[in-house]
This record gives sequence, structure tokens and C-alpha cells, in this order.
Amino acid sequence: MFCEIDNIHSVKSSYQKLMSLCNNRAIHENKKYLSLLEQTGWIDFNHQIIKFSIEIVASLKVKF
Repeated sequence: MFCEIDNIHSVKSSYQKLMSLCNNRAIHENKKYLSLLEQTGWIDFNHQIIKFSIEIVASLKVKF
């Protein structure tokens, strides 16, 4: 089942952007924090993983 998740390089880049954002000590002062978080793409990757995990579990329930 293809889960529409980008390749490992895109996921790794997204994670590195997230870590960079989280390691910024002054981030709590930035009013654009949520926008910057969204721009990392990390939330989208997690959404896709959870979405397809649910579909996979649902398909397993039918088979067993």
C-alpha cells in the first residue's frame, strides 16, 4: 500500500527543520511560531502516517 509519504530525504529534511526550530531559544518570542512549525512539513508527515496506520489497522481487522 502506497502511503503518499515523501522519500526519506524529504522526511529527514523536515525533521532537521523541526529540530532547528525547537532548538531556537528565542522561538517563544516569535509570533510566527506556528507558521514556522507548519513550514517544516513535520505535521503533514505525521498526519499521513497516522491516517494510513488507521487504514492498515482497519484492513487487518477485516482479515482476522
